[in-house]
Amino acid sequence: MKIRLLLPLSLMLALLAWAALSWPLPLHVTSAVTVSSHGGDGGDIQPMMPSDALQLLYYYQLVKEWVTGATPIFYNLYEFNVGNDEERYFPGGYYLPFSLIYALGASLLGQAFGMNLAVIVSLWFTVLGTWLLVRRYVEDEWIAALFGVFAIVLPYRWITQFDASPTGFAMMWVPFIFLGLDKAVRDGSIRGGLLSAATLMLAYVGDVHVFFFSVLATPAWCLLALTMKSSIPGRWSHRFLTLFKALLAVAVGAVLVVFVVRFQSAMLEETHMAGGRSLGEVRLFSPTKDGFFEWKPSTASAQVYLGWPLAGLLAAGGLAAFVLAARRPRHESRRLFYWSLLMAGAALAAILALGPHGLRHGGLFGLVRELIPPYAMIRQAGKIFCLMPTFMAVAGALSLSALIRVAPLGSWWRTFCLCAFSAVLIIGYTVLSSPVLTRLQETQGAYLAVVEDAQAQGMVPRAVVVTLWPGDSHLASVYQHFALAHHVRLVNGYSPAFSSAYFENVFLRFYNINQGYLEDEQIDTFLSWGVGHLILHEDMYPEKVAPFPVTFAIRGFLEHPRLQFLKQDGAVWAFRMLEKPRSDSADSLVRFPFVKTWNAFLSARHWEMERSRIENAEHVEDFAASGGAYLAMNRPDAVVNLSPTGVPPAPELRWLIRARGEGELQAQVHENDETMFIQTVAVQSSDWVWIPIYAPVSSYAEIGLRLEHVAGAVNLDSALLTAGKWLFLKPGESLKIPAPSFFHAGFTDLGSGHLVFRREYEPRRVIFYGPKMPFAPGEYDVRFSFDSSADEGVVLGMLHVETDWNAKQGPVYPVVAGRPLYVHLDVTNNLPVNLLFDYFGNADMTVDHVEFTRKR
Repeated sequence: MKIRLLLPLSLMLALLAWAALSWPLPLHVTSAVTVSSHGGDGGDIQPMMPSDALQLLYYYQLVKEWVTGATPIFYNLYEFNVGNDEERYFPGGYYLPFSLIYALGASLLGQAFGMNLAVIVSLWFTVLGTWLLVRRYVEDEWIAALFGVFAIVLPYRWITQFDASPTGFAMMWVPFIFLGLDKAVRDGSIRGGLLSAATLMLAYVGDVHVFFFSVLATPAWCLLALTMKSSIPGRWSHRFLTLFKALLAVAVGAVLVVFVVRFQSAMLEETHMAGGRSLGEVRLFSPTKDGFFEWKPSTASAQVYLGWPLAGLLAAGGLAAFVLAARRPRHESRRLFYWSLLMAGAALAAILALGPHGLRHGGLFGLVRELIPPYAMIRQAGKIFCLMPTFMAVAGALSLSALIRVAPLGSWWRTFCLCAFSAVLIIGYTVLSSPVLTRLQETQGAYLAVVEDAQAQGMVPRAVVVTLWPGDSHLASVYQHFALAHHVRLVNGYSPAFSSAYFENVFLRFYNINQGYLEDEQIDTFLSWGVGHLILHEDMYPEKVAPFPVTFAIRGFLEHPRLQFLKQDGAVWAFRMLEKPRSDSADSLVRFPFVKTWNAFLSARHWEMERSRIENAEHVEDFAASGGAYLAMNRPDAVVNLSPTGVPPAPELRWLIRARGEGELQAQVHENDETMFIQTVAVQSSDWVWIPIYAPVSSYAEIGLRLEHVAGAVNLDSALLTAGKWLFLKPGESLKIPAPSFFHAGFTDLGSGHLVFRREYEPRRVIFYGPKMPFAPGEYDVRFSFDSSADEGVVLGMLHVETDWNAKQGPVYPVVAGRPLYVHLDVTNNLPVNLLFDYFGNADMTVDHVEFTRKR
């Protein structure tokens, strides 16, 4: 088949496969992109999901900025920028040519179309390159077409593609690298050598993993090609000279590889990846051997899935090839030998893909890391599967060809084999895909407010975003997306190889900003860098970053005398940093008086005593205790240490310790092993009670708690850290907790103080929970106060009430539009109680408060 027919046919097949694998993405090709290869249900598409897709999109859009002249070429100004733009000059390939394909598509129909166009082109050229390679080994064009499509439906290919890994895009070069080598070795083609060398360099630009493994496989593929019949005429001396000329470009490329690897290693010395990945880290991200034949979505093992149909084809084809070689050894032995070596190489790659889970506890993997030092930089051992679609396409094509030729049953047998294996392989792999889509948003009001405010002051827009991460969190991909859209230079950034200098001089230095606490000296430093604004994403604030929900940070920023609130757009808040305190700082919440009701700061820090660092204390199993166990502090040398945690200066900051017995403890609050406060704690109760231990810190601190036995016998169960007003209600008393004070997604409406959930933006899962605080035993009425414009009877979600702290179980109540929700709660112990709202996304809604009233 001529190339003029092959091009449109391969494009058509690629488009059909893409549509089937990515459905329903074709319906949203100009507005949405994939963020994950599995977990989608084809329903509503949540906007702006933090992901590697947004991270890759950031770099694609950056290239578009250079092309259009909006940003100076090779300047990455909008991440990890601490004031010096010249430090952000980074020449590089930036995922060419896919970033240029994106730029073209984005210029025509927007960012989402640009991203999807780059995906389609990558899949198309994978089909084309594999088709061209396979038909050098089989004469049947239909078989070559089948395995061209096979190369893009093999799970590892679309997993990496839909997870937006650069590997998924750059894998299109692998068949062209081997095609060029094949032409050079078997035909003596100089063009083949040039094709291989050029695509190797493009692979490096596209993804270092594809480049690295392709380089390792290059000598092996040359040896493989030598086993097949050569078309180079003449004696061995002439053949050798022809071969040398053909591979000269590849050899020159190999020399360049050495310099590239050295340069790459030198750059990584300045990052947290210096020294390579530990085997423990690699083990966490490596597949296991059962993943070869058992589909395990959402796990690393899904990367190596091949399936039984492919194994059956290879086994049957291998047997057929052996029979053919026995019949006609002169013509078929060479094919059998080639097939055997190719399968041996694929088996080796499969073993290495398991990493530390491979044969003999990963002994071969460890040896390869020792022999090839750059291999130690690889975190995901399964990345070697970037070669597998090409390996399996050629091996599968040879197997199917042998299976057809071994039985002289006529054309019906060929048709049957082609149809059968097309169905079981192509359809079998395709139905496994269930991509998650996200809708792109190209503007954000809070970021725009920062730009307008900075321009009004004659400043370059620069900001720091809360949450501030070490540099490797995918949540920062959302920050970067909006920052680039509005040309805001961010202190934040997201990179798998972030610099150690950023981690030490930015993250560790300013981490306390995550907790709503910002010192004057820190503001002065930011201003000296030209960073004049702070941005907070209310809906991206996980528990691990702070001891309290995001409400504490919002209140801290609103009250801060050197922060001026600018604008809120949905869940994003913008503030200006001030040279001097505001004149209205004495009454900073006049505009939003209800914020002062956010005075119950719920706990995100919980310790089980028996799982803490203990000395000479007895571990006692007890089903009624938190976590099913407690500590008996009966000896004079009994000690328990609670791990340190970062805390801001919060009102009435304290641990609550669940204890019982008759005796005394000494509580030592310490920071970096230096004692800050000492308190004697008396315990006099046969029932479990919660005892406060206060920690009145005046600035951000990493504090821990040490409890030592003093006298008597005391049992210690668990502890939590809280602040503000929390009451153990008496009969007849009520406690109303504003909805924003809970752990939540959505955003707080500053006009009303309500928490707002929008069906277009919120995920379909638990998006509101708390208080995770203890209540005195008794009977309670709980009111979940909400509102929605939906028709009466529409189920908005389910409210799970966890009355069993250990089992995380309890009754479930539907939240229905137009119907008040009252829950009767019978608290039999004083362990924490938790309410969780599972949002269905059937309508927009607001939550005002949750009120607890103790009846008796």
